[in-house]
Amino acid sequence: MIAPRALASGEGFIVGNLFAVASTDAANGGALVGVTEGVFILPKKLAAVIAAGGRVSWDNTAHQCDAPGAGLYPVGVAVEAAGNGASPIKGTPNACNCFITIQ
Repeated sequence: MIAPRALASGEGFIVGNLFAVASTDAANGGALVGVTEGVFILPKKLAAVIAAGGRVSWDNTAHQCDAPGAGLYPVGVAVEAAGNGASPIKGTPNACNCFITIQ
């Protein structure tokens, strides 16, 4: 895959219609391996409310998960609830995270 922007390992991204999580760091336009299956910790829009088992979408402008909505890309299902203003999940400091499984 070709990185659509500079990416750090673990960041989500979209290439065409494919959502993946970078397995390595990559410069904008550089080659990288994207993982398309698994459970990942990704940033979530702070105000988004996503129930366990709820659909998760990707905001490709803000580069974060959000609840489904117009202009967002469906990327998976939450395996743990993440509420509005939720504290960091799974001990990830200074971030509000959403766990997803890529479909």
